[in-house]
Amino acid sequence: QTLPVWVLLIVIAGLLISQVATLYIVSCDRAAANDVVDLYRLNDRAFSLVQLMSGATPEERKATAAGLFNSTYALTVSDTPAVTSSIAGDDELAELEDILVGRLSKFGITDARVRRDPATREADDAGGAAPGPDIGQVERDLLVLAADFAQSDKLTASLRFADGQWLNFTEPITPVGPILSIDSLPLYALIAGLVVIMSIWSLRRLTAPYRMMETAVNRIGNDLKSPPVTESGSREVRAAARAINAMQKRLRE
Repeated sequence: QTLPVWVLLIVIAGLLISQVATLYIVSCDRAAANDVVDLYRLNDRAFSLVQLMSGATPEERKATAAGLFNSTYALTVSDTPAVTSSIAGDDELAELEDILVGRLSKFGITDARVRRDPATREADDAGGAAPGPDIGQVERDLLVLAADFAQSDKLTASLRFADGQWLNFTEPITPVGPILSIDSLPLYALIAGLVVIMSIWSLRRLTAPYRMMETAVNRIGNDLKSPPVTESGSREVRAAARAINAMQKRLRE
């Protein structure tokens, strides 16, 4: 294979590697950002629920929890914690537990426990009915997002009031959408095509002196009296043309 072909293959391989690396970095950054947002949402929801129930009696708390309960955002009040272990699963959750206790202690919260739970099979099967053909795009997107949240992993939190009662609730983890979608594939293909076209054009410009030298040497080999090569074009092309003309002049002498 010729040198231009090898260079083109290297450029295409470099393009693919750079795009894959970029997508991987973006995916990691999105996952890290989602983790922070999920912890913030749990912290904010814990504050709202505790503020709502702090002055209520145990029976009133149970009634409030029953009214706010749903399959995606489970909420119960009981005498036992949903998170039985007092040891956090990782440093992030341990720090979040300390933040919750410090922030909610004024409402009588004495202990906080948080854990990550994987999606259950029941949640996987509870995707809901398929959207009908007559709904709008916004409603369709909302239904798809709700189904994704219902099937995602969850953060489970248990907060203990001063009277020993536990507030247990779950917060779905934000599902990470795909980096590439059907709508974005044409754009990626267009960019890749433009890069390949520009690479081919650049390679032809770079290899023009070699092609010119090959043609000129073959012509001189057949006829020493052939006209000299025109010294025009880029600096490299002019330099190659001058060298060929000088060689032809010496051969004539």
